[in-house]
Parts: sequence; C-alpha cells; structure tokens
Amino acid sequence: GAFILASTRNGIREVNSALDQNLSMRTEEAREIRQRVVSFLKEGNFESAHQLILGMLDFLRDESGLEESDKEGLSMSIDEVLQLFYNTAFVPPYRGFAARSRISSGLNLLHSQLSHAGLVVPYNQVPKPVLLSALKALTGLNEAMPMDAWGGKMDNADAAYRILQRLVTGVGIRNRMEGSRPRLLEK
Repeated sequence: GAFILASTRNGIREVNSALDQNLSMRTEEAREIRQRVVSFLKEGNFESAHQLILGMLDFLRDESGLEESDKEGLSMSIDEVLQLFYNTAFVPPYRGFAARSRISSGLNLLHSQLSHAGLVVPYNQVPKPVLLSALKALTGLNEAMPMDAWGGKMDNADAAYRILQRLVTGVGIRNRMEGSRPRLLEK
C-alpha cells in the first residue's frame, strides 16, 4: 500500500512510497508524516493536514500484512497526529467560515477515529477532553454564526447530540491519555 494523497482544490499532491516491512522504517515514515501535519497546521492548512491523516487511516485499513505490534505502533502514531489536529482545530476563535471548516474537519476525523476498524484499542477511542473541546467548539461556532448562515452544510445540533451521547454513555471514550499528551504546536 502507498499513501497517495491529492488535493486538486489547493494544488497539493503528495506521494509517499509504500512502507517498508521494517518497523523502524514505518516509525521513521510516521515521524515524517507527523512533521508534515505539524507544518500544515502551523500554516493553517487544515484541509491538507486532514487529507494526510485520512491517508494514514486508509493505509492502516488496507494493509493486511501488518503484525499486531506494527498495527499498535502505527495506531499510536496516528493517534498522536490526531491529537495534534484536535488540539488545533477545536480552539477559539469560532467566527467565520475558516473556523467552520476547521471544526468540521476535526469532527470528520473524530468520526473516522471512532469508526475505524484498523486502529487498535485504545487508539480507536477518543480522550474525553477532546470530546469536551469539540462540544465547546460547536457551541462557540453556533453562538458566533447561526446555522442559517452556514447554508445547511453542517448540522451542529446532530454532532453536538452525538458527542453528548458518547459523553453520557462512555462508548468510544478513552478516559485518560495513553502516554504523554502531544503538545500544541510549538512556535
């Protein structure tokens, strides 16, 4: 499998070669991808970061020859990148269409993480603080920009309900962070 990511909207095309069967090579590749995601987030390019993370998730889902230790290592790397994305996507300001797009991308990745069959436990669950941040972002976005102004592209009431449902039932929630919590982008 290879990561092949293309975004015709912004002209970015990235191609990562197939991962070597050596775990250290996979770890190095995951480190490089993490750095690209961090660069995209620093630039405010959430769409490219989003696409790169989806490519990582697709690779994990499609790669059938991975050993359990490899799946766990890749799941941990993907989770780390997701946490970085969430830490950036769900923070104020909540005004404007850029905020809506950023929060929408975060919600899309939350859904992908929770429904992804390839991620191993506990990385197929989301830390409780992330869900609380997403709910706060949705609330802030709704206060800053009434739903009429969105043109019906995002149903924040439904997303908020699903987040609250998870918070109440505990389904899909990781109550504590595994390992160290990734820092917000360093300047």
